[in-house]
Amino acid sequence: MPGNRRERLIAMAQELNAGDGGDRLYRALVETSTDLISFIHPDGRIGYVNGACRQVLGYEPEEIWGRHFSEFVSPGELPGLDIEFERVKGGEPRFRRPVTAVRKDGSEVKLMFNASPLPRREDGETIGVVVIATDISDLVAAQESLREAEVRYRTLVEQIPAVSYIADPGAEGKWRYVSPQLEQMLGFSQDEWISDPTLWARRIHPEDRDRVLEEEQRDAVQGVPLASEYRMITKDGRVVWVRDEGVLLAEAGEAPHYQGMLTNVTERKTHESQLQFLADHDPLTGLFNRRRFTDELELEIKLMRRDGHPSALLMLDVDGLKRVNDTRGHQAGDALVRQTAELLRERLRETDSLGRLGGDEFAVILRGSRVNEAAAVAQDLLERFRGREQVLPGKAVRPTISIGLTSLRRNFTGPEEALGAADRALYEAKRTGGDRAAMYSRRLPPRTEDRTSWAEQIRSALEQDRVVLYRQPIVELATQRVDRYEVLLRLRTPAGDVVPPDAFLPAAERFDLIQQLDRRTAAEAIQRIAASASGPEPMSLAVNVAAKTIDDERYLEGVAQALSETGADPGSLIFEASEQVAVADLNRARRFAESVHELGCGFSLDNFGSGFGSFFYLKHLPVDHLKIDGDLIGGLAATPVDREIVASIVGVAKSMRRQTAGERVNDGRTLDLLAELGVDHAQGFHLGTPTPIE
Repeated sequence: MPGNRRERLIAMAQELNAGDGGDRLYRALVETSTDLISFIHPDGRIGYVNGACRQVLGYEPEEIWGRHFSEFVSPGELPGLDIEFERVKGGEPRFRRPVTAVRKDGSEVKLMFNASPLPRREDGETIGVVVIATDISDLVAAQESLREAEVRYRTLVEQIPAVSYIADPGAEGKWRYVSPQLEQMLGFSQDEWISDPTLWARRIHPEDRDRVLEEEQRDAVQGVPLASEYRMITKDGRVVWVRDEGVLLAEAGEAPHYQGMLTNVTERKTHESQLQFLADHDPLTGLFNRRRFTDELELEIKLMRRDGHPSALLMLDVDGLKRVNDTRGHQAGDALVRQTAELLRERLRETDSLGRLGGDEFAVILRGSRVNEAAAVAQDLLERFRGREQVLPGKAVRPTISIGLTSLRRNFTGPEEALGAADRALYEAKRTGGDRAAMYSRRLPPRTEDRTSWAEQIRSALEQDRVVLYRQPIVELATQRVDRYEVLLRLRTPAGDVVPPDAFLPAAERFDLIQQLDRRTAAEAIQRIAASASGPEPMSLAVNVAAKTIDDERYLEGVAQALSETGADPGSLIFEASEQVAVADLNRARRFAESVHELGCGFSLDNFGSGFGSFFYLKHLPVDHLKIDGDLIGGLAATPVDREIVASIVGVAKSMRRQTAGERVNDGRTLDLLAELGVDHAQGFHLGTPTPIE
């Protein structure tokens, strides 16, 4: 310290002064000091200053001698400095304080003043004050820089959307610091939180508390970073999800402590929960979807084999649902499906598993039920449906159901075989008039008789050129113009009747005729695109491709050849594959989409959102368009959850620069909602019914 240096300097000077040449050596030491050393008379005049004043103040010593010390001090500091000077001059001990001095060129310099009284040897009277001033400009600048850095750091910490903290480990560890964002996140002030070390542990959700405390204790012992997600209860009783990330620090002389951050992840957790639910559930009814129900059935079969308990499987569908869809629209059909699901929920136990397999088909696992008990449940369901009126748009109906049932005690190799047995029993119930239940038996006829007949009709239609292409417009909502058309397949009978696809496509899939139909559809679509190019309204067409077609190498070879021969614009041809096809084999779907893009055509993912399984893989598929599933679109006006789901799909699509389309738009209200949600295109009866392509 400068004061210590002064005392050593005086002591050394006095010792040297007692010897030979002491006075000369004493002056040499003072003159060579880098500190400014001066003697000030009681009236404030400077009686002596050493050579350091050249570097410190820019003056020669002779320029300063005889002048009052106040001339070299910043005016704002003089009142306090005068008081200190008078006290020391009066004989009080020395003072030490920073002073802003004024240099010869007018600039300022920060000095640390160490002032001491200089008594006369004989009587002890003070004859002046000795001042040793050290330049501390660099130190002050460093301290100011540190303060500025601290302010910037604190500002940053207190502005980010997260809670920063410093806390000791343990359930009752002291919280040394917590940023003010805590009040917005959890409702507690900084003082409330810091003053009660137990508050953190007590506000962790009871279902998460033991896990979180164990994780923290384990990580503290191992010295690894903390990373945990858990629920906390706010001051007003709400539940929020937080992500807690911290590192354990052990600074010299201090106990180990965590320095970390709490981030509110409630919104992400909510979306994850919704996506997980939708990955396992049918969006129209909220029941297990086919994939999840199949998993449940597989598990039940394994448990039966292990434990030997009885269980049964029911498969049922709604009699006449197709007629409702055809005569009153899909909105009425969807309402009937939803009400059917509610009736099933009312009757079944919580231990039973209920799923919608697709369309109007439902399935039930009756756990712990023997065949006779399952038959009683089936009979009760039949009676409940007969006696209950279902309110649909337009008028009420009294639908009936058909049920097929089988015991799971049979030696089924897996869930598909069990479902196949129940399906054969259901077919028997339908074949014999419906509104009844049938038990599976090996003697039942296979459910292929009607499909075999359709297979022959499809082959005949292909040979006799009775495959008919219809088109339905897809409208761009921003401009209200037709952007493209979806190609829809029909068969014409020898009598001239037009057969809808639902009647013959299942047989086409089963008997490997779907590839021929898809090849014929693509070839004719390309012909129509080429023919329309020179007309007033060039057409852009979207054609559907089945899973088996995606595996057919000859399919795209034929497309490439047709494009080359006709000169059709590849950009006017879009291929649509369903979400289920993409999720079933992601690599296969990606290869097909890449090949389509190499041809210059577009690729669209149809029925998107029907199971949400593909949401997690969408970034790996080179998709141009997402066509949102009709079940979701049909529920927009009545179901807030459906609107939230569609909004999420649109948000993801926009972030990935994908176009979106809503299908099955059957009314103006749904169309308006699609526009509000930011959907790009729409398709449905409200915008245009399917018509033959001329």
